[in-house]
Amino acid sequence: MKKDSHTHDTPKAPFVRHTLLCLKTEKATLQKVQNELNRLVDIICLLKDLLHPLLMRKDRWLDTQDVLVLLHISNRKLVSLRNRGTLPYTRLGKKYLYKESDVMAMLHKNYRSQNTSPPNEDKEK
Repeated sequence: MKKDSHTHDTPKAPFVRHTLLCLKTEKATLQKVQNELNRLVDIICLLKDLLHPLLMRKDRWLDTQDVLVLLHISNRKLVSLRNRGTLPYTRLGKKYLYKESDVMAMLHKNYRSQNTSPPNEDKEK
């Protein structure tokens, strides 16, 4: 009698069933990963839309070190400029940030040509 290969398990059948089960599991796992990646892409797009106006502004934010290097001043002098209200700033936790335009405006406001007396001398007269 001849055995019908379609009706009886061959030695390879358990392996094939196991492989198919693994493939179904992997497909489900990949679908979950794809869904999570799509969710992350949506979040990134939302953040980009929210941050885009800030990134497109011409004003850059400078940290303390940037301002110290730009102005060639000491930390103590920068603290003095902050405390006197000469240089506006924003504080985030322990970090101070300055708008580049505010730093430049302060420089322009205090600019004196050779023919102009310093601001302190004007007040003394």
